[in-house]
Amino acid sequence: MLVLLLLGLALYLPRLSASGLWDPWEPRYAQAAREMADADSWIVPQYRLDSRLNKPPLTYWLIALAHSAVGVNETAARLPSALLAVLCAASLGFAFAARGRPLEGLVAGAALLTGPQWLLLGRFATPDMPLASFLGIALALVLLLPSVAAPRHRRVVQLTIVVSIAAAALTDWPRGLLLPAWGVLGWSALRWGWKGVTGITAVAALYHAGQLGYSIPLNVASFVLAALLLAWSLHACAGLSLRALAVGAVVLFVLVAPWFFLAYQAEPEGMKIFTYKHGLNLGESVKQHTGPYSYVVRVVALGGMPWSAVAVIGLLAALRTRKDPMAGVLAGVWIGTTLFFTLSEAQMGHFYGVMQPALAGLAGIGTVSLVRKLDWSVVPAALTALAIGLVAWKDPSRILETATVKRSLYGVDLSVAALVVLAWVLVLVAARLLRRESWVLATAVPAVVLAGTLGFVVVPQLEPKKSLRPMWNVYLEDREEGQPIGAVGQGKDSGYYYSDNAIVRLKRSDKIRAFLSDPGTKYLIGTSNALKQTIRMFPGQWEWLDRSHPTHHLVRYEPHPGDQPPVRGK
Repeated sequence: MLVLLLLGLALYLPRLSASGLWDPWEPRYAQAAREMADADSWIVPQYRLDSRLNKPPLTYWLIALAHSAVGVNETAARLPSALLAVLCAASLGFAFAARGRPLEGLVAGAALLTGPQWLLLGRFATPDMPLASFLGIALALVLLLPSVAAPRHRRVVQLTIVVSIAAAALTDWPRGLLLPAWGVLGWSALRWGWKGVTGITAVAALYHAGQLGYSIPLNVASFVLAALLLAWSLHACAGLSLRALAVGAVVLFVLVAPWFFLAYQAEPEGMKIFTYKHGLNLGESVKQHTGPYSYVVRVVALGGMPWSAVAVIGLLAALRTRKDPMAGVLAGVWIGTTLFFTLSEAQMGHFYGVMQPALAGLAGIGTVSLVRKLDWSVVPAALTALAIGLVAWKDPSRILETATVKRSLYGVDLSVAALVVLAWVLVLVAARLLRRESWVLATAVPAVVLAGTLGFVVVPQLEPKKSLRPMWNVYLEDREEGQPIGAVGQGKDSGYYYSDNAIVRLKRSDKIRAFLSDPGTKYLIGTSNALKQTIRMFPGQWEWLDRSHPTHHLVRYEPHPGDQPPVRGK
């Protein structure tokens, strides 16, 4: 665990501010956290002086806490995600070690830390990593539980599991509750054979029908059936007493309900929409995110490369035998959450990071098995690696079409992926041929190669495409104190963070005219076409200050003496 902590801190904390906040989501959460702190209003999230009830407040609280400790900057905004990413990986490694399997735990933790999807989410100021980390910590504690003998200590571990799930629910409602439920259903399906498969199939059919039809009754029916199967699985499969289940439910309610109660008092109408629409997982119809059912598996596999190839061995170990209960739990969680996303939120790749801890655990099991005993299972692992390579070569964006990123981190230079895979192969083959199980070396060296390359080289290279920070810096250096900037059309949200709210939305020509009519120099930001149209409509001295971004540019406006911007059409 100490090795993983040190490795994670060394890879995740440096250069968190090497890239500016990426629009649109990062600046929204960072700015909302700052506004909550400035207003000393900690119940209802605030964004641009208005309530923002799309997520519960825990992510905003964490970022605001980091702001108070480090200052209002990119490092502080991303610090909670980075620390939780490292803590989750260390927890996974510790759970394996406590079960007498430290080598698999070391590889699993290193696999999680160095997976491209996890690394990127760990450098993002969004709720995705807090949600994934809290659920990953809960999973690690579930793996740890059988090794705890003392009843008092077992109760402490069980309580911590409930607290982790409550934290996930306060990060993302209702996924923080639905995802662990589907993970348990997936595990019970593997554990109880046809009975478990029949149960989860019935839940999946109802849930998918509700999502497709945008039907509240069908979704409620699927939730009720899932709750009954969940209670049965935890009681019959996991051996939890009904009393323990009731206590856990009460503790979960006590931890989560107070915020909902207080938020209802402050924003009753907004909370009704938030609770019922999001609570029934009808925030967005699945029709808005249709796609092939294989999409989830494909994105998670590419987001975990190259470890996803060797994770196939761990998955096969869970499917073909019941002798490895840890592999069974990891495989069940992976299968259950895959079903959830496939049936309800296809092509919502930025949520799929919650599946990476289970994938990393399977990779730890598969890697140790591969190094110690080469057998026929290396064939599907090799085929999976080949398939990942072909998909990555054909469409690099699939690797990291997650966490609001639509272009591949590897797309900058595909040779990076090849070098990383080659590094792992060479180290593992050398360890096998020399009959030396130098596991720290075999995991740490490739980890540094991969995470170092991505975090220190590739991410900063993407800033000109993903971040408007350089443009905001030009504006702040050029303007006089207090001069606002106009955002023509759909302005980028990072402006509110970097300019301290000195930004005016200009969606119509009359708004642009009113903005330009005030005396003095004016600054505008917008897409190239929007700015060119504005320049044609309104005479004056226009100067392009920054055109480095591929879509958005910055201009400065000086009116001619005596000129007034004309009304459109005259």
